[in-house]
Amino acid sequence: MADTEFQAEAADLRSMLDKHSRELNDRQKGFCTECTLRRYLRARNGKVEKAFNLLMGTLKWREEFGVHAITGSMVQSNGAKGKTHVAGCDTEGRPVLYMRPALEHAKNDHDGNLKHLVYQLELACSAMDEG
Repeated sequence: MADTEFQAEAADLRSMLDKHSRELNDRQKGFCTECTLRRYLRARNGKVEKAFNLLMGTLKWREEFGVHAITGSMVQSNGAKGKTHVAGCDTEGRPVLYMRPALEHAKNDHDGNLKHLVYQLELACSAMDEG
């Protein structure tokens, strides 16, 4: 994504977030990087209000789900067979999440499987460049 793509819209989106800053905790504010704002704007074709609503929904879900509290030890048993892992980066520098459904062994642990997937996605996202 070009550095200038949605630059003006990102400033407007940041302004909207600033108006709601009392509603956001430090974790949520930290999630709202400039790259994240541009990603949400791209997902909503530059429409600031739509991107804002999507982002606020994401922030609410992340808190309710407890994304920040998921640790490797919490999901270790769900990933013990190696069914999902971050497998480095592709030629463009984007993280690759490798999934092998045949190695699924906890078929009846929906919550544990979902937490494991979220944990793996967070690892992949943390490996991404901010650009």
